[in-house]
Amino acid sequence: MDMKNFSIALLKTLMPLYVFAQKSEEDYCEAFNLIEIWMDAQKDYDMLPGISASAVKGDEVIWSGAFDLANKKTGLSFSTETLGSICSISKLFTSVAIMKLYDDGKLRLDDRIEDLLPWYNLEQRFTASRLITVRSLLTHSAGFAERREYAILGWHGISFPGAGRDY
Repeated sequence: MDMKNFSIALLKTLMPLYVFAQKSEEDYCEAFNLIEIWMDAQKDYDMLPGISASAVKGDEVIWSGAFDLANKKTGLSFSTETLGSICSISKLFTSVAIMKLYDDGKLRLDDRIEDLLPWYNLEQRFTASRLITVRSLLTHSAGFAERREYAILGWHGISFPGAGRDY
């Protein structure tokens, strides 16, 4: 293992211990310094043009940081205000929200989407297909073609700096 990989592995191992060992909010400053060192190293290790992150406690952003470029072609610097794609992280938020509704008894996983969303009227392409349910949407087994978000939802593409595709 070369020195760079060893350093990354060491930081990944020690950082959680250091961050979670903090006793008070005053100690967060030291933890965030370590996070900044790790982020900069991770950016280099993954050969990313730039990277940003935030730490949130309750409703308050208690730390945010950004490093290097959001767009290599234009030279746009990354800042904590730079818009960027969150990719599949939204799936996590959606799943947690759905499971909260499930826990509260407001929906079941096998509820049909057309019963929950009266305006939903996407025609089933395959007549032998099962009805689209909450479960089939969460498990990506509803039968939608891949990368058809725009057609299904009627979205207009939004370009983020440095993104190679629209969202």
